[in-house]
Amino acid sequence: MQFSHSYEISAPASAVATVLMSEELANRRLAALHTQPSSFTPGAERAVLTVQVDAEQLPAQARRFLSSGLAASIVFTRSGNDVAAQLEAKLPVHASADFQVSGPGPATVTVTGEVRVSIPFVGKKIEEKVAQYAAKVVERDAALIREIIAQG
Repeated sequence: MQFSHSYEISAPASAVATVLMSEELANRRLAALHTQPSSFTPGAERAVLTVQVDAEQLPAQARRFLSSGLAASIVFTRSGNDVAAQLEAKLPVHASADFQVSGPGPATVTVTGEVRVSIPFVGKKIEEKVAQYAAKVVERDAALIREIIAQG
């Protein structure tokens, strides 16, 4: 299932792209989810966030499938002012998001993404819930980016 959402940030596109690749944003995203990063490998063109989530931190429905917790990496790649994020995990889930950032300020950020869940009988329902929730997540992300840029 695909989703798309846009927002503006009062900063140049290059500054927004830099924040999208930052460890600070990764840490704030995880804090909003009440978890901590296992590691973050920074880079100007490629960054990797690795997370280990204990089973107790997962929703009850997910614990049935992930009784030993979740290990995942998100690989961020930057090309110009655009950033792509790809989830890498041993899950029956494919998730990705592309952040297209343009403008001298305010920058316009258009996030397009896709979630595919390969679980018989419930996969489509999970995809629909994620797509509905995506706009809220993207707006929360926009607020975090605005905070980081305001703190300079």
